[in-house]
Amino acid sequence: MTTPGSYTFHAWQRRGGATLAATGVDGRARGKVALTATASTGEQANDTVDFALYGPADVQGLLPGAVTACYPRPGEPQAEITFCPYVEFAEPDLPWRYSPDGAGADGQMRPWPALLAVTADEFVPLGDGTVELGVALQQSHPLGKSAWSAHVQLYPGSHRQVGRVLCLRRLEQHPTGSAEHPTGSVLACLSPDTTYHALLVPAFAADGTARWDGTKSVRVPVLYHWVFRTVAGETDFRALAEQLHAAPGHQQFGRVPVRIGPELTGGTAVTVQVRGALTGIADPDGPRPDQAAARLAALLRFDPDHTCGGSTDPNCRGKDAAGRPYLRPPVYGGAWRARPLDGAPAGGWVREIDEDPRHRAVAGLGLSAATALQDEITSAAAERAGATAAANQRISALVAGLAAARSLWQVRGPASPSDQLRTFGLALGRIAATGDDPAREEPLLDLVAGGHRTLPRALFTSAARRVLRPGAARYRHTAPGALDDAGLFAAANTERPAVHRPAEAHGDPRLTRGVAHADLLARALRNVGGRPVRNSDELMAALGGNDRSPAVTAASKRFGTPHRRPPRPVDLVKLAAVLTRAFDPTTDPVAVPRVLATIDPPDPQPLAPREPCLPLDVAVWSWLRDTGREWLLPGAHTLADGDVVGLAANPVFVDAFLTGANTQALGELRWHNLRLPTGCTPLRRFWDRYAPSATDPNALRQDTDIIGIDSWTGPPDSTDPATDPRRLPLGDDSHGPGGTARRRLVVAFRTDLFRRYPGTLVYLAPQQNDWQQADISQGARKEPAFAARITPSLLLFAFDIDPPSLATTYFVVVEQAPPGFRFRSSAMPHPNDGTVAGPSQSVAAASLDPPVRVLLNGRDLAGGA
Repeated sequence: MTTPGSYTFHAWQRRGGATLAATGVDGRARGKVALTATASTGEQANDTVDFALYGPADVQGLLPGAVTACYPRPGEPQAEITFCPYVEFAEPDLPWRYSPDGAGADGQMRPWPALLAVTADEFVPLGDGTVELGVALQQSHPLGKSAWSAHVQLYPGSHRQVGRVLCLRRLEQHPTGSAEHPTGSVLACLSPDTTYHALLVPAFAADGTARWDGTKSVRVPVLYHWVFRTVAGETDFRALAEQLHAAPGHQQFGRVPVRIGPELTGGTAVTVQVRGALTGIADPDGPRPDQAAARLAALLRFDPDHTCGGSTDPNCRGKDAAGRPYLRPPVYGGAWRARPLDGAPAGGWVREIDEDPRHRAVAGLGLSAATALQDEITSAAAERAGATAAANQRISALVAGLAAARSLWQVRGPASPSDQLRTFGLALGRIAATGDDPAREEPLLDLVAGGHRTLPRALFTSAARRVLRPGAARYRHTAPGALDDAGLFAAANTERPAVHRPAEAHGDPRLTRGVAHADLLARALRNVGGRPVRNSDELMAALGGNDRSPAVTAASKRFGTPHRRPPRPVDLVKLAAVLTRAFDPTTDPVAVPRVLATIDPPDPQPLAPREPCLPLDVAVWSWLRDTGREWLLPGAHTLADGDVVGLAANPVFVDAFLTGANTQALGELRWHNLRLPTGCTPLRRFWDRYAPSATDPNALRQDTDIIGIDSWTGPPDSTDPATDPRRLPLGDDSHGPGGTARRRLVVAFRTDLFRRYPGTLVYLAPQQNDWQQADISQGARKEPAFAARITPSLLLFAFDIDPPSLATTYFVVVEQAPPGFRFRSSAMPHPNDGTVAGPSQSVAAASLDPPVRVLLNGRDLAGGA
């Protein structure tokens, strides 16, 4: 038993018969068991019984599910040649269950299956589930000491065990790159970047002898088979991770030299440094070129339309000093405020982006990006605004309907309560109202007609309105005014007197109050005071006297008082007023909230056409990645393989770039006839990152980098330098969502590690004991806010922390995702290379490859000591 760390390995496992070995020609391990029989009389009889265990000849194949895992996984395109292929079994004793050999003197037992790794030209598939193995292939998989290739592993903290068989053949690169093997070679040298077949075959023949001995070709059945492909070279995760180091020359990253010609400087050309989207951690903007800034300010004040009134400014003219027509450059911020420069405080973002040539260059990049991405931007806008046409159609129909209804209401609207009841009464069943229980809604018709109300429900039906319509022939045979609506509603709302019916009328639905109880009581009694009682009239006459018999008293208690309460009339004037309010289109018509409830989000002008300004799902950083990579990470071309450098995201660049991009995008979208409100900012995403949804913790939402630029400019009357938003500089935290810090840490890696191992983890861990330890606990880690891939080997990981804290607080941790159990070939003894091997459990423990974790000191990455 060997325990490396928290894993325990055993050499083999077999349930009984561990020391038995095959003695016959059938390859079955045999033994004897002594039996003793005792009779009821006390007499005993002793004998021995021979038995045999199942052997290799009894194995016809493996059931589905017998193999639970294999490495490399089937179809793996980039398997490392430094690790051994293996298979795992659901039953931990399966590799030794049918072995004809028992445990030897060294405590080892050879497994009955063997795992081979072969190329397509090293074996011949025969089509019947068997393959032919050549001599060289047999010599690379000798069976004499195959006990080293198998072991049992016990998982920590549980009783789970797994049996595993490894392939001991080294997958090495031949010096000549050839797959040919010299005669007598004991280890085949396979060329990497090649397709391999993993074959699980029986190691013993039916008679219990070894399937091959390396002297002639043999034919063996295949129990399990899969295919994988190795990657060229002997680099694995450990080798690539050990190459990571802090990039030298930190100050060379983050700045782009830009030449400003003499036409702006007023003299000789100068070169300024413009910070890119990613800059050094301690790398602020330098002083602006004042001469060029003054020249730009003069050009922007130029008014080719002669709208500067009676100004004597010499720049206010249509041509320059040489008489050439002049086209004024764009004034950034003009898409959100008519004259953004008028009264703008010095040092604010409007003056910076318009008068500083460095920031104008970045804004110009944004203009170019929006021009190049116009199709993508237009498609995204059309997709986001896809329901706008439907919403506007509903609003248009609602407005037209309201206009027509209000006109008809003024001209033809019913005035008297009776006319209102006649006109709107048919809708009583479709109007929800509350009665005695405020929490319960029911049709208004149920509250005002039928049941305990005097108004009949039939009066408010279409059949009743057809019968009572004016001008019908029946009007000629009635008294004047007999069918007028006012008289009809008043008569229908009057309580009717009770009518006594004979006993035989009981059950008639026209029975009025009190009669039903009297008839039932009369039937229950034979006589009252000696007088026969046959119906309710005789009962009432008999009860007129003072003689009440006990039978009458008992029957009265039995039936109790009538359960029906007397019908109540309805306030017709109030009912007419309620109906009128429900239909009056001049006040607050019901149709308005019903229609607007189907349109989201709400609008402060509910009946105006919708002009949504929704952030588009376009992350413009990808244009820089593909077209202007040097602006994304200046100096990226100087990064060598394995270089790692700490950087800072530059919100100044993001603000200037997105301002230029939105200036161009607004023009493009309006040219495509897409409705956009004044002050819209459609492009708000620079980086392609996501954040948890506020409504669904399991979902992600698109995270933006800026808020609407109209909030940067403020209202036109905001001229107080203390409150004017234009006083704030580019990159200010108020320009981002939530007002949080926008200058975040970014760690750049130049390595092939993430392409080869895309599941690699990267996080920050606080340093402890003066950089002697790292707190890698889950609660202390800082996970990346987002990641971006510039090239297949150049990746960025951004963290929501202040960049300078990298040099004082954090390690950058690169950790291998748990790959499962792997066994390093270089640490494993091989049968034919002369190495002395220990027991198989020691071989497994020594070659087990744990996951790799690399800690990079934050001081080095940030350019510190």
